[in-house]
Amino acid sequence: MNPMAERITGWSHRAADGKPLREVFRIVNEETRAAVESPVDRVIREGTVVGLANHTILIAHGGQEIPIDDSAAPILDTGGEIAGVVLVFRDVTERRNAERRLHQQTAILRAVSESTPDFLFVKDRDGRMLMANPAMAGLTGRPLADVIGRTDAELFDDTGFGRRTADSDRRVMESGRAEVVEEHVPTRDGPRILLSTKAPYRDADGSVIGLIVVSRDITDRKRVEQERLESLARERLLRAESEEAHRLKDEFFANASHELRTPLSAIVGWTRLLRSAGLDGSTAARGLEAIDRNAQALAKLIEELLDTSRIIAGKLTLELQPVDLGLVVAAAVNDVRPAAGSKGIAIEAAIEEAAGPVLADASRLQQIVWNLLSNAVKFTPRGGRVAVEARRVDSEVEIVVRDTGEGMSPAFLPHAFERFRQADGTSTRRHGGLGLGLSIVHSLVELHGGTASAHSAGLGEGAEFRVRLPLMGVLAGRDGITKSSAGLPASHDPRPELDGLRVLVVDDDRDTLDMLRAVLSRSGAEVLTAGSAAEAIRHIGERRFDALVSDIGMPDVDGYALIRTVRAIDARRGAAHLPALALTAYAKAEDRSLALEAGYQRHLSKPVEPADLVAAVASLVDRAAPGSPAAVEEPGAR
Repeated sequence: MNPMAERITGWSHRAADGKPLREVFRIVNEETRAAVESPVDRVIREGTVVGLANHTILIAHGGQEIPIDDSAAPILDTGGEIAGVVLVFRDVTERRNAERRLHQQTAILRAVSESTPDFLFVKDRDGRMLMANPAMAGLTGRPLADVIGRTDAELFDDTGFGRRTADSDRRVMESGRAEVVEEHVPTRDGPRILLSTKAPYRDADGSVIGLIVVSRDITDRKRVEQERLESLARERLLRAESEEAHRLKDEFFANASHELRTPLSAIVGWTRLLRSAGLDGSTAARGLEAIDRNAQALAKLIEELLDTSRIIAGKLTLELQPVDLGLVVAAAVNDVRPAAGSKGIAIEAAIEEAAGPVLADASRLQQIVWNLLSNAVKFTPRGGRVAVEARRVDSEVEIVVRDTGEGMSPAFLPHAFERFRQADGTSTRRHGGLGLGLSIVHSLVELHGGTASAHSAGLGEGAEFRVRLPLMGVLAGRDGITKSSAGLPASHDPRPELDGLRVLVVDDDRDTLDMLRAVLSRSGAEVLTAGSAAEAIRHIGERRFDALVSDIGMPDVDGYALIRTVRAIDARRGAAHLPALALTAYAKAEDRSLALEAGYQRHLSKPVEPADLVAAVASLVDRAAPGSPAAVEEPGAR
């Protein structure tokens, strides 16, 4: 016995000498605990080398149980007979413990792989499955045995997916680094989204021989995330629409105030002048014409507001009867010819006899055509053309209005018929109006059972509006709304208290300009007028003035820019600031603040009483009479 045999058996060589082998070398089966035949006995019986025995326990001299591997070989004499046996055995406790741990770990891994909803599998370098868990089999729709040995392309019958995942596998194996990828897998139950962690699988030498992959189905999570993103996008859209609606509302009310106050200013001013008497015949006639023209404009604005209110409330009444469309179009053309003629715009009309009759409200139908023609004339420059056609198209009649005007941008075109929407709602816009005309057209056409559309090749390319109405249709009207009117306050006559003052008046509205000149001139002022900011700046560069009265909302350059230019001229001259009054239809508190911040000393809202205007101008140059309202407080400044 060598020292290792002594240590393992617990017998010293001296103590074991002469003892039966079965007493020194007691072995049993590890699992059954039954006695095991000694390999020495087998060698003697069989005469051959006996290999290692498995699961053998050696019971040492002190009773300790030691797992061993054993083998034996015969010792032959010169005659070839067995003279003895060599017995070799070793302590395999550590190996057995390692095997036990490996078995335990394998059992745990098997339990995890079989119970987890995640997909676990191992691939070789060619992408073929070496191992897969039941969840992976469920994903493929194949038995687990049918999964082993196949590639992704074979398992999912999709060469495109197979190519994509093979590229990802190759990248991980070549780099030797784990990678997390999102994969869209075409399963038999529909596409699924997997979040896969791919890690290189190495042999004992450290060479990458395949992949270990853990994949999780995140299809539902991605759907929830997408729904959340869509919900956020909807919320942002609704918020943007709400903010745009508030902006349009504020813009509309500002423009409505401006559009209503502008004609009122001329009406009130000329009315006060005519009541005061003392005007020559031509001036009085011009004032009456201005009052009539502005009163009609004011009435049209109010009627548009009332129509819009009726449409929103669903109370617009239609009185349906057979109507000759040709006569309606012709009447509308005649109504707009004066306005077109003043701009040198030619109106061409082509009316087919077959266009009609239609069942419609004659006045509302004429309103539709008149609004379209007026809109075309408004946005067509001097010398342009407007064409209107009325014709039959199958079972409908079509009205087409074309112009060679400013056209519409692609961004604005979808909003052409929206209520309160205008392509230019700023204080420098060239064209007035409330932005209601086209929306009223659209609503009236729909109430008649028709359709309205707008077309334009872009800015500067003109515009085309098409209205289609059925040849016959029965529409039910609703209750209407009674119109009302409002009076204007009376005022006192202005007193001549501006003697010797030179005043520059700036306004793009000619009627208002004439009225302001008449009011200030009667008070003794020398008045020079300008129809634009550019013209006003030219006058200021040529001569000196005692006061400036300017509108705010003007084309190209508004009153804010004008006063800033004037203040720059004052600074260059080294002169005191030119006293300036903002007289404008923009009448909100913030409009007053903007005017004062821009450089005006005073702000008055249109329409203005002549006496208040005179007093305000006088106060600018310290010429106001004691107790004058303007000398005490600006009207409407609270």
